[in-house]
Amino acid sequence: MVYALAPDGGTAAARPPDHAEWRYGGASLAPRLSQVRALRLLRERGQGAEGSWTADRGLAVTGADGTESLLLAVSEPAESALFLLEPRLYRILLDSSAPPHPGVTVRDLLGHADGGTIDIVIQSMDL
Repeated sequence: MVYALAPDGGTAAARPPDHAEWRYGGASLAPRLSQVRALRLLRERGQGAEGSWTADRGLAVTGADGTESLLLAVSEPAESALFLLEPRLYRILLDSSAPPHPGVTVRDLLGHADGGTIDIVIQSMDL
């Protein structure tokens, strides 16, 4: 289900997703997400020739069983988010000591691959 605000902005209603790619056909996420052991905010800090910025990019969720999931805001398509049950390729965003996948950088994962000379740092903050 997708929860969206009504046009008046005061109430929310559940409805089926408008787009097929928004649907999740897997097993229920309730066992994994009903008991959250830890929640961390992933904050992006960037510095480039055009200036610097700070953006809250994601939430790392650790379930009671220790499994991690990642909710990540992405730049393309605009205003979209990924919910990754198994971060795999994105593990480096959750753990800076994780071995990177060959040819994949934090800049690539956050959509800054073509951004020229940009320094990106991800901070993880417990909530």
